[in-house]
Amino acid sequence: MIEKKNVLIFPAGSEIGLEIFNSLKYNLHVELFGASGKSDHAKFVYDKEHYIEDDFYITNHDFLEVFNTVLDKFNIDFIFPTHDSIVTFLAKNQSKINSKVLTSSYETTLIAREKRLTYNLFKDTAFCPIIFSAPFKNITYPVFLKPNIGQGGKGTSLANNEDELLYKLKNNQDLLVCEHLPGDELSVDCFTANNGKLLFIGPRMRSRIEMGISFTTYTIPLSFEIKKIAENLNEKLSFNGAWFFQVKKDSNGIYKLMEFAARQSSTMALYRQQGVNFALLSIFNAMEYNLKIIN
Repeated sequence: MIEKKNVLIFPAGSEIGLEIFNSLKYNLHVELFGASGKSDHAKFVYDKEHYIEDDFYITNHDFLEVFNTVLDKFNIDFIFPTHDSIVTFLAKNQSKINSKVLTSSYETTLIAREKRLTYNLFKDTAFCPIIFSAPFKNITYPVFLKPNIGQGGKGTSLANNEDELLYKLKNNQDLLVCEHLPGDELSVDCFTANNGKLLFIGPRMRSRIEMGISFTTYTIPLSFEIKKIAENLNEKLSFNGAWFFQVKKDSNGIYKLMEFAARQSSTMALYRQQGVNFALLSIFNAMEYNLKIIN
């Protein structure tokens, strides 16, 4: 008999938080709780005894003290962080937190949060996109600009010539200048056990994207190319539980890495319908069960 675990989803009202809720809401091994720093949709899916809204922002000087009070109140065993900055913050401060954070090592979450660190780590691989540096001479336009720290496609743009590029960099010097990737875009959902073994690789086509989320997606067969990228990421980074990465084809049809995240994605719901419940797997993984994934 598995002891029932109290699980907190934070923030609870994001698309990711709602997917984790839907993944676990009927499971007899889990008691679900939610917390949010602002009023959002979560208040419609939790009852009052299982949900709290307050000034829960990691930038507050007393956040850890206030957050631990909530963890103790609900007797929380595991925390699912659902925002990249919160993932990194909680991983960094795990020793000061009264419950176990379900994510990978702090170093891995930090590399995931900063695109510059990601591209520097994989700069010698065939799947790393070209990153251009000043003075930006003899480069092929258009180029793609993205913030070093960002999500959901916010702050990204194309520069079609040198004048556009220099103008945009003048307004934001923290932008990365990358090669333009015009081809198909994939998300690849993965799961790594606590012993470092990569148990699942599931590519899916991102055919309609809004707010950085795949609103229309479908599975595709796992190719050798995608498998090798996943294995390379898993070898160089320290994953533990659910994670994913995104790739896009360059002008030659080669998949290049856009980013990765050491957390669950909202559209992992697609594979959940095929029997791969990433949220429940993450809990059992944290309990150090020997896992086998049946798709």
